[in-house]
Amino acid sequence: MITGDLSLPTPAQGHQRKTVITVGKHTFTLVAKFVDIARMKKVHEAYNGVCYEIDGDNSTSLLPDLNQFKDQITKNTLPEFTSFRDLVQLAGFNTATPPFDFLMGRFIVLIPTNDVIADGQLAGKIPSTKEEAAEYLKYYFININASGLSDYLFPGYGKYEDVTTYRLSGRTYGKLTVIDAGDRIQIKDAKGNVVNVVKIFPYIYNDGAAYLIDGLLEF
Repeated sequence: MITGDLSLPTPAQGHQRKTVITVGKHTFTLVAKFVDIARMKKVHEAYNGVCYEIDGDNSTSLLPDLNQFKDQITKNTLPEFTSFRDLVQLAGFNTATPPFDFLMGRFIVLIPTNDVIADGQLAGKIPSTKEEAAEYLKYYFININASGLSDYLFPGYGKYEDVTTYRLSGRTYGKLTVIDAGDRIQIKDAKGNVVNVVKIFPYIYNDGAAYLIDGLLEF
């Protein structure tokens, strides 16, 4: 066992540093990856909005993906979305003609984390048949136009109200309440459950935006 302190020169954020160490007849290669996070600080507040300063390499997460979420969720799935992708495939959204045929215009999709979905499946809270899964998942898609939203959801806006989902019950589409908690966005479902948006910035696509949330939604 080799003990002691090792000081490595710090490279630019987001880059890797490889360091080769030789001890006797043994050679070790250490690979360290330095990751920065985006930091947000309120710098000005006016009558019509709030201005934030964003610092850090990951602030580029606001750059949109020129591809469509409807394609990427199954063809180029991000690791954070794998469990939701499985539900999308179970519901048959990706094989409909056209894919996700219930969506009209731009949308917001709220995606529970992989762990949340796994726990929900174990607890029997997530449907396991195609028809039931399709109706269930539509509650996670927000109709931007029907909700009167002019932009995606960001903390600090402070004026959000109920938004309209694509989950139809009788003649009425299900509602969600968006709560601006100042430093984060929260979502309240029809049963009064409140979940948190995990990251400040969404994953922005050509046809909509995806937000990770830390809980399931009920209606």
